[in-house]
Amino acid sequence: MDTFELVKRIKIKDDPMFEGICMEFYFKQTKIDKEPNVLLFARQDSLLEYNFESEEAKLLCTFEVPLNRYPEFFLMNEDQTVSIIASVDDGIYFNHKTR
Repeated sequence: MDTFELVKRIKIKDDPMFEGICMEFYFKQTKIDKEPNVLLFARQDSLLEYNFESEEAKLLCTFEVPLNRYPEFFLMNEDQTVSIIASVDDGIYFNHKTR
């Protein structure tokens, strides 16, 4: 059985950077010996990362054509080089290497 420990509670609801984010997120991959401290989020028009230790958010990329609605799905491949972000109307396949 997995056990979890509360490390830090963060409130992002009042931060405009997080308006309309998908509720699915990922821990950004780190080196094997380092604990992850960055979360990856998808929005209607961009991908962003949030360092929950320093509480710093930054845009990773902005899509040329945003989704028609807020995203409901956010998936990444295992090595985090490809993302699929989708709403009920449309979707974006984003290759992080070639952009």
